[in-house]
Amino acid sequence: MIIDFKGYRFRLHCSLQKYVDVEGINSNIIGSDNHILIWDFDNTPLPQVIDSLLALQGNWELPPIYIVQSSPEHYHAYCFKLLPMPQVICILATTKGICSNFFKFGILRGYWTLRITPEKGTFKKMMILDSKYKPDKVDLSLLETAKYRTKINWRFKNDRP
Repeated sequence: MIIDFKGYRFRLHCSLQKYVDVEGINSNIIGSDNHILIWDFDNTPLPQVIDSLLALQGNWELPPIYIVQSSPEHYHAYCFKLLPMPQVICILATTKGICSNFFKFGILRGYWTLRITPEKGTFKKMMILDSKYKPDKVDLSLLETAKYRTKINWRFKNDRP
């Protein structure tokens, strides 16, 4: 529901959303200026995700990239390469099919967050894009986690898909 107040420069917006509590992992390494690479792909077919990540892997000499399906046509990817923020921005900016909000909010906050717990059920499909380059040794205890709420899609009984 949106209420506009004529003659004033504000509006009241109320909504009803269904949400779930989830846990995420941040890209930044505690005590360092480096980040790991993480990607969020929404409404992107798996072949396009793979093609996009393989191109990046070749261009940037990246180690193996791990892909999980977070929900239908939604994928998360992880690469344990330690890189400074400007280089991470360049890599993510050239990723075809990346979620634009994921990219934008990561730049604004100075780190990216990727959900590591499923919204419902479990993650599906796991795939590894192998590489001749070795991953950096990343102490996983130095990756910050974040608990947050995310909205989930839901429909009323009579809604059509």
